[in-house]
Amino acid sequence: MSFWIEIDGDPETEEKEKYTQFLEALTVKLLPEFFLNTTDETVTYSTGGVPMKGLYNGVFNTPQWSTYGNSAFGCGKYMLDYHEKDTVAVLRASPFWFGVGAIDGTEQDLDIKTINVRFIQDLNTILEEFKAGRLDLLGEMDTFIDERKSMQDDPKFEIQSKLKNYMNFMIFNLRRPFIGGDDNFIFLNETGYENYSKALAVRKAISYAIDREEINREIHDGEYLISQSPIYPIQSYWYYNDIMKYDYNLDTSIEWLKRAGVYEENTTTVPFTIIFFVVAIFSYPLIRRRKK
Repeated sequence: MSFWIEIDGDPETEEKEKYTQFLEALTVKLLPEFFLNTTDETVTYSTGGVPMKGLYNGVFNTPQWSTYGNSAFGCGKYMLDYHEKDTVAVLRASPFWFGVGAIDGTEQDLDIKTINVRFIQDLNTILEEFKAGRLDLLGEMDTFIDERKSMQDDPKFEIQSKLKNYMNFMIFNLRRPFIGGDDNFIFLNETGYENYSKALAVRKAISYAIDREEINREIHDGEYLISQSPIYPIQSYWYYNDIMKYDYNLDTSIEWLKRAGVYEENTTTVPFTIIFFVVAIFSYPLIRRRKK
């Protein structure tokens, strides 16, 4: 099977036809769930040693995989009927769908023949339409935390949730003074800490001074997961938990400031750059809180 594709990417010419990067995602993103997840409980391992179920050797000989090998099309349950720009898109049940249910591969019919997707720009209007019953399904509810919590206690609504591959994190600019710069090459003299630089000691002090639990409670109503790694917790196969953790501890923070030589007893004087850096860390979530 071969394709001839003409893509008009010149913004100065009239648009020929809407397109998307379709074929490059054909091998992964268009795979229906039942192609990858089966009811077989056999545990196999990836080349990286990750345990998994469903991708056993015999799965490639199943009717589902054989069908996909002949034609990757027909996996979608719905197809576009028509759309009105910035108003609505109407999807209808696809006559080309394989009619195979997820997981167990049983034959199924689509109970819902038509889906209307409305385009509403204003978030508050979306919420009001949903509460009035003129929308059956509402996607993101992160903007309306209080409304979502009230809906969770209301039997008229069904709330589903999942982990998202989204993360707020802090990074250090190693070119900045005190937290980096020349202090990256000045090492501590204290016994047992000779391999730590002055800048690293300051960065560790800042990390211990941040109360992540309180930030989560005050800014995110305690609903966020706290990760000590830059890898999303949703990527559990690759998430490694046995790493250095910086739990909130002001005493430990002060100890590292002392080792760096930027803290003295009976005084709260520390370099202005460090004070400004810590204030900058907390100013962003506080501003976000007031905007809600």
